Amino acid sequence: MALTIGPHVLSRGQLTPVKSKSRSYQTADVAGDGSVAISGSSIVERLYMMRCKIPQAEATTLTRYIENSLRFKAETVQVIDGFGVTRTMRYWDGDLDTSVGGGGFADLDLTFREEVMP
Repeated sequence: MALTIGPHVLSRGQLTPVKSKSRSYQTADVAGDGSVAISGSSIVERLYMMRCKIPQAEATTLTRYIENSLRFKAETVQVIDGFGVTRTMRYWDGDLDTSVGGGGFADLDLTFREEVMP
């Protein structure tokens, strides 16, 4: 299935929700009477894993785009999945790992966070 990340159309890739992650931005403190006081945010993150097996040149172009244009988490990007659904997303990892396999193809596992408007 084809994916589009900003101006880059990837020849093959898959966007799937990450179902195994759950994160809370709550803070738990002990109150003066010994009870627990919870404060913080009720933000729910919608994380997606993008798995790509693409030509090495395409992978290099994509990683440079994430590093230099998106500046990793700093900028949002429009991602269009194989079904034509457009999401505003943000690259969510602090690094990029690329595995180069046989035939000049590279494997990329990229984590994106959907920007959810309240």
